[in-house]
Amino acid sequence: MYVTYNASNIVNNISEKTMIIGESWNCGVSGTSVICIGVARVTNNSKTNTSFWQEIVRDKQGSFGTEEGFIGSNGLIYNVECH
Repeated sequence: MYVTYNASNIVNNISEKTMIIGESWNCGVSGTSVICIGVARVTNNSKTNTSFWQEIVRDKQGSFGTEEGFIGSNGLIYNVECH
């Protein structure tokens, strides 16, 4: 289960876009609950840069966007392992 939230952050009187993701799941092996929170600033001085967001959410299915950069196997949340 996951939630995403689009937020804004005011920096030097300029509104910057920030994206937040929260995801939780239960590890079937140990029964441990896992909660991941990711925050990425996606604009800087009104220039869009989604590279930090991509690093957090990238997965093989492109669950958070199918454009280039969102599909892959090296996203931070995708690679959380539980034992």
